[in-house]
Amino acid sequence: MSNEVVAVTGAGIDAVVKQALPRLRVEQEWHADIGRLITEGQALATAATIDPTALPAVLEFSDGFLVIARAPEHWHPWKDDLMAGVIDPAVAARLGLFLTRLQLATAERDAELRPRFGSRTAFEQLRVTPFHQQVRIRHPDLAAPIDRTLTAMANTSTCVVHGDYSPKNILVGHSAEELWVIDWEVAHLGDPAWILGHLLLKTIHQPAHATGYHAAATAFLYAWTAARDPAQLIRQTAVLILARIDGRSPVDYLDAAGRDTARTLGRHLLLAPRFDLRRLEAPAMTDPSLRTTRRRRRERPRTHRSRRRARLLHHHLRPVLPRRSRLRHALRLQTRPAVGGQRGRTRRFHRPAPMVFAGSPDDIADRVIDLHELLGHDRQILQMDVGGMPHTELLRSIELLGTEVAPRVHKALD
Repeated sequence: MSNEVVAVTGAGIDAVVKQALPRLRVEQEWHADIGRLITEGQALATAATIDPTALPAVLEFSDGFLVIARAPEHWHPWKDDLMAGVIDPAVAARLGLFLTRLQLATAERDAELRPRFGSRTAFEQLRVTPFHQQVRIRHPDLAAPIDRTLTAMANTSTCVVHGDYSPKNILVGHSAEELWVIDWEVAHLGDPAWILGHLLLKTIHQPAHATGYHAAATAFLYAWTAARDPAQLIRQTAVLILARIDGRSPVDYLDAAGRDTARTLGRHLLLAPRFDLRRLEAPAMTDPSLRTTRRRRRERPRTHRSRRRARLLHHHLRPVLPRRSRLRHALRLQTRPAVGGQRGRTRRFHRPAPMVFAGSPDDIADRVIDLHELLGHDRQILQMDVGGMPHTELLRSIELLGTEVAPRVHKALD
């Protein structure tokens, strides 16, 4: 739609050649800077230093053409699986892990990365104008929260952002280990909150698979442990949902009723800034009223909901997450029965603790200490080779655990 793409296969070569189009192949008039192909080549090269297994290799880049490795024949867009109701939350977890590593590896490198990713021209042309601005025109009463979203985006240069981290730009094979993130043409230094709306739209289209989509969204959120603004994530999700209904590039798989439900959902998320996406029960995603489910949570003890979610996540995330007992304990970080075991009373803890431990030695030590305060455990087992981590980084991580993390934990607990 935005590029001329040709597959080239022959003796000693199996590649894809891309050339950016100045005018996109869509019904409405839509132009974009062809310099975005340079950005894509630079983004692929940068991301390859973080996890070369998660994206195609750049073979050649010159004269307005980008040549990259071609995916194996059995690979296909993740969107195809989601549309067919074939949902592997392990794929979502791998995407969350990759996003965490990308965000951590490119954070606080503004001076180095700005010459390559400081321009947001392509992102403005291909995402902000057709998505945010178009929704603002179609829904003038939502101008205030959309403006807050745009302001936050303009003022945020947290890390390198893919800019279109969506299922259509994810190629998958037979497992979560066979995965590429492609189409980096709108990459920039900015705001990383952008993906869940696609899973919610698929839920509206295929309500029978709502539980699977919910598991995938939950897996992504639990694996994506890097810093983010929850309110901005919700607003971005809402804008994405509305844009795929009333923007320049609407989805073609929702009927009139589905579009109405999506509009209601998008508007509700924008107008309910404290709404927590991780508390959405799967059936509630397709409920036109889309209440915050506060009343429903009162009717069901939180400990029951926590156990139910633990069983669901363990079933789907076994390939990428640790053993069930540890997963169940970690999920209980959100709620726990009050002292004395009085029924119906729960106590909120200061923060949730996803099962992925990622960050600086101080971050990891704090996570272990927090978990110890809750569980009182005396042994912590960490699996270090999840997500295709390069061997040099694996060895460095093991070294940091022994030389920096463990001493800080022992000093705090002794």
